[in-house]
Amino acid sequence: MKFIYLFIVLITVNTFSQKIKIKEGNLDELKGVISYNLEFDYHNLEIINYASEEVFLKEKVKRKSKVFKTKWFSNRKNIYQPFFESTFNNYFIKKKKITVSEHNTDAKYTILVKSLKLYPGYNVTMAWESAKLWAEVVIYKTKHPKQIVFRSKPIKIYQGYYDMNMGKRIANAYGVLAQTTAKFLKKKTL
Repeated sequence: MKFIYLFIVLITVNTFSQKIKIKEGNLDELKGVISYNLEFDYHNLEIINYASEEVFLKEKVKRKSKVFKTKWFSNRKNIYQPFFESTFNNYFIKKKKITVSEHNTDAKYTILVKSLKLYPGYNVTMAWESAKLWAEVVIYKTKHPKQIVFRSKPIKIYQGYYDMNMGKRIANAYGVLAQTTAKFLKKKTL
């Protein structure tokens, strides 16, 4: 099943490729780097059409159940982050060149995926809309997190796969971001 989603992500990225633009730093220092630590940051995440993530969760819990809130947070570690990692790494499947992995503290550099805004999309009866994600990619020295080597401008992932399951819709947006990031690093650092 993961391969079906990966295939859809590959087609989506190749058809509607997102661009990463430099906000701060440059990539000269990263030439030839093939292994990165990977971290995610969801602090101050905005949910489109809601005053805050807290308001979004209160409304969803009221309409659905407390399980919604638990899944909302557990999906990050259980679905989005592993899907980002595997999608990124599978981009280089033929010529394993650049890899990312969480808890790879031996890596000289860390890629931080900072989630800024999220629209979870929907799928009801005859209407659907895929999730949308606004994120920033930051690369810093693992042992010196304040030494930022690169920071992107916000990246808007606005296309993806629709699914009845909101977690899978959002995971696909992270998959598209992973492909976009892998493609960018390949072009700029290899």
